[in-house]
Amino acid sequence: MEHEITKAPRYIFQAYHVAETLKLKTLEPALAMSATTRTSTKLIYQDGEASFIFVYSFGALIFFNVEPARQTAFIEKLKAIIGTADPFPPPDDVAALEAAGVAVVRYEGAEHGFVHDPERPAHRADDAADAWRRVLEFVAG
Repeated sequence: MEHEITKAPRYIFQAYHVAETLKLKTLEPALAMSATTRTSTKLIYQDGEASFIFVYSFGALIFFNVEPARQTAFIEKLKAIIGTADPFPPPDDVAALEAAGVAVVRYEGAEHGFVHDPERPAHRADDAADAWRRVLEFVAG
C-alpha cells in the first residue's frame, strides 16, 4: 500500500512583551488599523488571509504568520515616554522595547508620574507639556 506524505502547514509565531500594561482604547486609534475583535483585554487584527496580530492589555504583542517587515512596521507605531529616574519600567525592559523597535523618549531625571497632576511632587511642567504634545501627535498620526 502506498502512502502519500503531505507536509503540515508552517506557522510562524513571534511574541513580544512591550510594557506592563497597554491602554487599548488609547492605542487602537494610533495603530491606524481596524481591529476585527476588541475586548477590554485584547485587540485582534487580521493582517492577511492567515495572518493575525494580537495586542493584549498586559503588554504582549503576538504575531501569527506576520512577515518580519510587517511586524516591524506595527511595532514602530508604538511609543514609550519615560523618566530616567522612574524605576518602572526597569532599564532592561526599556532596552528590550528599543531592541523591538519601539520609539522611546526619555526625560532625564524625571520620576514616575512626572506628567500627571501638577500637585504631585514628581510633576515637571515643561517636560509634562512636551510629553503630552508628543502623545497627542502620536495619537493623531
